[in-house]
Amino acid sequence: MNRAKNTWIAYEHTLRMFAATCGREHIEDRKDILAFTGHLRGKSRSERTVANHLSYLKIFFAHYSQPWPMLKTDRVKYTEKLIAAYTPGQVRAMLTVADQEESDLVHFFVATGARDLEVVFATWRKVIVKQ
Repeated sequence: MNRAKNTWIAYEHTLRMFAATCGREHIEDRKDILAFTGHLRGKSRSERTVANHLSYLKIFFAHYSQPWPMLKTDRVKYTEKLIAAYTPGQVRAMLTVADQEESDLVHFFVATGARDLEVVFATWRKVIVKQ
């Protein structure tokens, strides 16, 4: 109930794909999950995307107190994406051409380290630090 709408959509999508791949009402063993992994890879999904879907499936298992049947050796390996950040020079360049509202927004991003959606849903209550 406390998750964002897009999180629920992602979980539901994963469960529907898994159910379609599994074809059974009950999961028999890790072979079903390995088949699902193969199905995702067959659709040319990136290793990160495959890992995300397996993570969502693992959360589903945990929610219903079911043991996760996969082994450590079954773990999907992927390379973490490097986070791109503006350099101080790029921030200065933005500020030189920004109007007041844009300047305030850039300063807010820099001062808080917040991401896009965090800024979109920011409220004074969330921003003001109580001392």
